[in-house]
Amino acid sequence: MQLRTVDVESGNLADLVDGLQRAETAVTIVEDGKPVALLIRPADYDGLVETLEIMADAELVADIEQARADYAAGRALDGLEAARALRTGA
Repeated sequence: MQLRTVDVESGNLADLVDGLQRAETAVTIVEDGKPVALLIRPADYDGLVETLEIMADAELVADIEQARADYAAGRALDGLEAARALRTGA
């Protein structure tokens, strides 16, 4: 993440957005040394929102934790292993 001071009047906001689209994951905009805004790509924002929604669902989080425990204990297959088992009839 980049920390940048932005003067919208100077036109460097367009440069930040362009850079954001090319490579950077986020740009923090500061004013008087304090963060005032964050620029992120829409796909990154969507991913954050989805993660927060999952984390807010206690039942879903419990299911995920149970699935991880089952896999670690050998009681479940991952997707690739399941596909192989289906193909071979195992």
